[in-house]
Amino acid sequence: MFLGRARQLCPDLKLLPYDFAKYKATSQILYDTMASYTLEIEAVSCDEAYVDVTHLVCEGQDACRLAEELRREIFDKTGCTASIGIASNILLARMATRKAKPNGQFLLTKESASDFMKDRPVSDLPGVGYSTKNKLEAANIVRCCDLQVKPLSWLQREFGPKTGRSLHQNCRGIDERPLRIVRERKSLSAEINYGIRFKQM
Repeated sequence: MFLGRARQLCPDLKLLPYDFAKYKATSQILYDTMASYTLEIEAVSCDEAYVDVTHLVCEGQDACRLAEELRREIFDKTGCTASIGIASNILLARMATRKAKPNGQFLLTKESASDFMKDRPVSDLPGVGYSTKNKLEAANIVRCCDLQVKPLSWLQREFGPKTGRSLHQNCRGIDERPLRIVRERKSLSAEINYGIRFKQM
C-alpha cells in the first residue's frame, strides 16, 4: 500500500524514519551468511535471494536441516527471521517460500509440484500481469488447475508461442530458468519497494 493511501485510511499513522545504514549492514550480513554455504546465489533484492545448494545436498546434507541451520544463523546474526522454500526450481522455490511465511520453511518436492500448483491462482505465475490475467479470466481460467487442462496448442494460439509454452509449463511447476548469478559487478543500482524500520529497544 502506498503511503498516501495509508495516511487517508489512518490519519494518526506514526512513521518511523528509515535507518538505511543499518538496513544495508543487515542485508550484507544476510548475503555473507548465504555465501558461507555457497556462491550460487541470485540476488532478488536486499533481503531476498535464490540459492542453489544442489552440490551440498549431493554431498549428503539434508536440505531441510540445511535450511534450519541457515535460518538459525541468520536470526543469531541479525535478529531477523527468515522464510525458506525448498524446491527443484525457481518457480517452485518461490511458491514454497510463500507457503513457509512467516518465519518457516517448506519443502516442495518435484513429485508433488503439479498437485500443489493446481490451487495456485494464475496471477502467481511468472509473466502473468494485468493484461494476461484478464485474458485468462475471460477464458474462465483463474487457477492453475484451469490452465492445466488447456492444450499447449490452444495456449500458444491465444498467447503466442513463448508465453503459451511458459504458461503450459509453469502451471505444472515446470521452470527451466537458470539462476542468474552475477560474480562481477558491472554497475550499481538500487530500488526501494518498502522499508524496514529499526528502532532502539
